[in-house]
Amino acid sequence: MPDGTWAPRSRLLPTIFRKKPVKTVENLFQRSVVSTSDKELDITSDINSEAHDVIEPTQEKKCTTGIFQYPSRDNLKQFFAEHPFQPRLSVPNRIHHHLYMALVTTDVLARTWLCTNRQQPMCEMFINISKEKVLKQRSIVMRIIDIIKMLGKQAVSFRSHRNESAYTLDDEASNHGNFLASVQLMAKYDTIIAAHVSAVQKKSYQRMKRLKHQGKAGNKGRGGLITYLSKTTVNRLIHIMKTMIQERISHEVFEAKYYSIQVDSTQDNTIIDQFSIIIRYVHKSIVYERLLSIVPCNDGTGQGLFNLLTEKLQHLNIDPKNCISDSTDGAASYHGEYNGLQSKLANMADQHVHIWCYAHVLNLVVTETTKCCVSAVSFFNLLQNLATFINGSYKRMSVWIGVVEKQLGQEKMKRLKLIGETRWSGKSNAATTIFGHFNDPTASTFVNLLTCLSMIQDSDKFDAKTKHEATYLLQSLQKFETILTAFTYLYIFETTAPLSSYLQTNCLDMFTAWSLVDTATTKLMEQKRTFHNVHSKAFEFVTICNDMISMINMDENQTLEIDSIETALPVKRQRKKKRMADEVTNDEGNSSDPLADFRITVFNLIMDRIVQSLQSRFIHHKQLYKDLSWLDPANFKIIAEKGLDDIALDGVVKFFPLIKRGNVKLELVSFASNFDILKLLLQISESEDDSSSCKTCRTCPSCVLKILSSNRLHDKAYDNLYELYKIVSTLSVTQVQCERTFSKLKIIKNRLRNTLSEENLENFMFLSIEKQMLDDLDAEEIINRYAQASKGLKRLLIYS
Repeated sequence: MPDGTWAPRSRLLPTIFRKKPVKTVENLFQRSVVSTSDKELDITSDINSEAHDVIEPTQEKKCTTGIFQYPSRDNLKQFFAEHPFQPRLSVPNRIHHHLYMALVTTDVLARTWLCTNRQQPMCEMFINISKEKVLKQRSIVMRIIDIIKMLGKQAVSFRSHRNESAYTLDDEASNHGNFLASVQLMAKYDTIIAAHVSAVQKKSYQRMKRLKHQGKAGNKGRGGLITYLSKTTVNRLIHIMKTMIQERISHEVFEAKYYSIQVDSTQDNTIIDQFSIIIRYVHKSIVYERLLSIVPCNDGTGQGLFNLLTEKLQHLNIDPKNCISDSTDGAASYHGEYNGLQSKLANMADQHVHIWCYAHVLNLVVTETTKCCVSAVSFFNLLQNLATFINGSYKRMSVWIGVVEKQLGQEKMKRLKLIGETRWSGKSNAATTIFGHFNDPTASTFVNLLTCLSMIQDSDKFDAKTKHEATYLLQSLQKFETILTAFTYLYIFETTAPLSSYLQTNCLDMFTAWSLVDTATTKLMEQKRTFHNVHSKAFEFVTICNDMISMINMDENQTLEIDSIETALPVKRQRKKKRMADEVTNDEGNSSDPLADFRITVFNLIMDRIVQSLQSRFIHHKQLYKDLSWLDPANFKIIAEKGLDDIALDGVVKFFPLIKRGNVKLELVSFASNFDILKLLLQISESEDDSSSCKTCRTCPSCVLKILSSNRLHDKAYDNLYELYKIVSTLSVTQVQCERTFSKLKIIKNRLRNTLSEENLENFMFLSIEKQMLDDLDAEEIINRYAQASKGLKRLLIYS
């Protein structure tokens, strides 16, 4: 230590800074050194007199802070670490140890050696040190929060089964889990995290060594070290984030007032029925569909689901009576007219409408159409058997990969798709993979599949059973009836596949959904008797494939010979029926022309079935759509020219009695007349700040809301019309957001994480699904809530 300096020993700190009552600043810094009475000092007068001789009086110092709390030991250690050396005159060498102890024990706060200089009060110095320490601790937790957000959005696991102790972090060969591995990675490039990890690792190693010396090593329990890296801290932070997201959703729903819900349930891999609740509302003229909760359901009846739903809504301070619609699938517990969930909601809320999910309805229509005749069932069974046969063996798959790489290249590698009953696009994907699209037959793998089956059929590497299956599948594919059936469904999928894809989009509005369904129905009705289009496309496809097969057979390096595809239907023996004596009509189905027979018994039957199914299943809300069609911007030109009918909007106003019918009509006619000009103003405003939720049109209800709000027309000019558009935009026509939730559920709660508690599962679901709201959370607020968990955290993370 340099000459002329002195530093107190660390063992003297508890004595120097013992706990004392709170003092005011005026009493804290007195002009006289000995500020306490002889009675308080409780030492001899000789010691007092010697103290007056050796210690210089300090000047009076005042601090803006009114009350000074004694600092903690950690703060003192940090102070002495930063200021180890003090002036020599403050503590002369001739003061004996017992005299020094007596002096510093009585009124240590008045001693000059505690100040870096005589101009800075000690209380300010300790306050600054405390703030610096809190800022450092908060910066560490802030980085931990960023890591949690990143892992939560990726839906990956956080912890490992072992090697989670802090003293093992230097072992890079061990698997510490995604969270600790991310901390280690950040520590390589961030000095704050690096210093924190190093300090935590050292303390953890010392504690482990001490416990091992005491014979307690290996005992599990609370470690007593605040490291911010434990699973308790991570789970608490994740729960705080989920709670803040739910609070924000609840606040936005409260401001929107009206909302609709989407509900569905599914079983996870531990056979627990998970009930998903999605809420749809309009906030600041933007439509949102948010995950509200996902909870286990033990009562699948309509009343049980209703009780679970209302309990969750009330827990989040959301009024169940403001639910104006619900969207579910066709299960009896949801769709039941008397005891289903929708009937319970309708009885509770006066303004409520139940909508059977359009995407589910369309899936049922396609399913009915693919099972309406023997040819249809045989075709889709063939597609399923082909995918199962190729994907069921690595030897057969290697043959398929070799054929595709040789003929199409590695970049165009395609695999045969299995038909999943729960996947809405499964049938169309399986058919288009093999046969291509209706108007583009060249983008198919049909010839590749024939080549693969022929190679398996002629190869000696496969057993007789496999060769037999390959022969059967090959012969089925080479039939012209199979090609005609395939192009019949490709003709249908050309219309239904885009509709199905659109019905699976987020925040779908009722106008667009219904218009697309109506357009698809009209188009299929026009195509009901256009078999010649299907036949010409099928014949063109067969011609192209036969040319490709001829080129393969003519290849000198190719020893394989593939049979050509049939170009016509085989003539079947007519079945004679017994006639009555006076019967003169001929049965149209028993035509001698096989092509005409296929048109009647297969094509017409399939087309009639899909049109009839579309018309019958989507008729439930046709009247409601007719009433709401006056609000469709596509009809604004007619309204501006001819006005509204007397009965226009009557059904809507009856459904929402709080809205005045006369005022709405006047506002709608005025708005329709000025819509073209207002639409341009929206485009100009969005060019400056592109924050609109719709990027493709200016004619949907969402855009109308943006037009009204951006020009401040919703305050007085069109206030009733704005409320009506808010209600229309709130109506939910699908519940596909629940299906997306279930897809995320299977990713999070997989077979390796099947012991997740229900609380942690919901927390991880929110982090993974509501990514935007997670990014918008205030990290400072998260830290403030986390600090309330214990007094130790509050001391470290909150400014005193």
